[in-house]
Amino acid sequence: MEEEKHFLDVFLGDGQLIDVERTVRRWCGRRAVWSPAILTVGAIVMEDANMAPFAYLVQQAVGLPVFDIQTLTNWVAGACQREAYGGPREGTWVGAARRRPRR
Repeated sequence: MEEEKHFLDVFLGDGQLIDVERTVRRWCGRRAVWSPAILTVGAIVMEDANMAPFAYLVQQAVGLPVFDIQTLTNWVAGACQREAYGGPREGTWVGAARRRPRR
């Protein structure tokens, strides 16, 4: 309960700095933090933008894909900044198959 109070004080109250080590222990230190019901889903979405720095550690702790504001931003940016398709790249199996002479 004290861990949740610290988090709420920092992000919703007058807290100044988050204790990173404490937060990592709470979110990632032991698998018991995640209820069995949560672990039946295929991914975790971190709705709080302040949790993006912990996404990698959470993913390592639970073994599930973790989506956050950073992955959403990268997805949108990738869609807005598309490059022309230049065909298969050298070194890929598609590129190697394309170079092979047909018999």
